[in-house]
Amino acid sequence: MNIIAITPDRDQYILPLSNHLMHPLVFLRSLEWEELINLNPAAVLFLGDWLFEHEQLIIKCKEQNIPTILLMDGIIEWKHFFENPKWSFGGHEAPYFPVQCDKIFVPGASTYRFLEFFGNQGKCEITGFPRFDHYKAIENTSVNKNGKKVIGIMSGNTAGYTPEQIKQSKILFEDIFYWAQGNSEIEVLWRLRKGFEKILDIEITNEPSKDLIDFLSKTDAVVCQPSTAAYEAMLLGLPTALADYSIAPNYMHAAWEIHSKEQIDVVMKSITNPHPLKISLQQHFLDETLAWQGKSAETASKLINAIIEAKQQAPKQELPANMFMAFTHDIKENNQLTNALFTHQMAYRFNDINRLRESYTKLEQQLNRLTKALRRRTPGFWMERLINKVFK
Repeated sequence: MNIIAITPDRDQYILPLSNHLMHPLVFLRSLEWEELINLNPAAVLFLGDWLFEHEQLIIKCKEQNIPTILLMDGIIEWKHFFENPKWSFGGHEAPYFPVQCDKIFVPGASTYRFLEFFGNQGKCEITGFPRFDHYKAIENTSVNKNGKKVIGIMSGNTAGYTPEQIKQSKILFEDIFYWAQGNSEIEVLWRLRKGFEKILDIEITNEPSKDLIDFLSKTDAVVCQPSTAAYEAMLLGLPTALADYSIAPNYMHAAWEIHSKEQIDVVMKSITNPHPLKISLQQHFLDETLAWQGKSAETASKLINAIIEAKQQAPKQELPANMFMAFTHDIKENNQLTNALFTHQMAYRFNDINRLRESYTKLEQQLNRLTKALRRRTPGFWMERLINKVFK
C-alpha cells in the first residue's frame, strides 16, 4: 500500500513526512480516480480540498473507506479568505469552510479553535508545520551592522487582493520608508514579494538574498505583514512586529503590532531594543499558533499512521476526534519560571515548594511574635513613651 499526496508542485510541504510513515509516500499530479486507486492508497493527503474536483475525489475515497487528510500550509488570514475575489468574496468556494476531508492537520491551538468553531468539530488535529522543523537547528546571532541595528521589512506573499488592500499596503511601506530616512542609526532591508516594490511611489531595492533564511540572518528584528514569514522570523528568535493598516480581523498575534503611521517610531525602537518580557510574550504567541516546533514532521507522520490503523480496524466508523492527544506526552513544557521574568523581585524567586513552605513557616512565627508583643503594649506603655519623648 502507499500514502498518496495529491499536489501539483508543493512537494516540500509534504516531503518531511516521508521518513516516519508506515507506507511509501507517492506524489500524484492528477485528480483522476483511476490513477489514484491504481496506486493502492492507504490514505490520501491533500493541500487543498475546496475545489469541485477535490470534493468528488474525496467522496469516492470515503466510499472505499480510504481516509483523507488535508494539510494546512499557511495561516488563517481574513483578507485572503473573506475579502479575496478568488474565494468567498468573489462567490467561490472558501478554503476550510467546511473541510471536506476526514481530518485537517492545523499548525496550532489557535487555528484548531477557529476551525472547530466554524463547523469542523472533530476534524482538526494539531501537528504544526513540518516544513518549519529545520528552523530548530538554526542559531540566530545579532547583526548590528557597522554599529547599526538592521530591521527586515517584509510583505506577505501577496500584499493585497483588492484595490483597497493594495492601497493600504502601499501606504504602509511608504510610511516605513520615510521613517527609515529620518533614522540613520537603523538600517532597513527590504523583501517585498511579487514585484510589489514596483508600484510604490518611492524607489527601493529588495535585498538580494536567495531565500528567506538567508534574508533573516542579516537582520536584528523584523516587520512583516500577517504571513507565515513572520512565524519563521519568530522561530529564529527575532523580535517581530506585525504591520497591517487594514481593519480586517487578524488571527495572527505578535508582541509588537503596527496599525498606523504614528506607531511606527515607538515599535521600531522597541524591537531593536526589546524588553525580555516582550520576547517571552512573543514566544507564548508562537507556541499558541505553532505546535511541535522541531518535531512536527514526526508527529504528523505518527498521526497519519494512527489514522490508517484506525480506519483498517473499523472501516465504517468515523475517525475519533483529537487523535493528536495521544502524542502530547512528548511535549515539553516551555513555561518560564517567574524568577526568570522578574529577577528584581525577591518574592518571585521561590519556585521551590519546599523552600516556600519553610519561608512561610518562618514568617508565620515572626508574625505571631510581633502580634504578642503588640498586645503587651497597653495604653500606659504608649503614654510613657510620649512623656519620655516630650521631656527628653
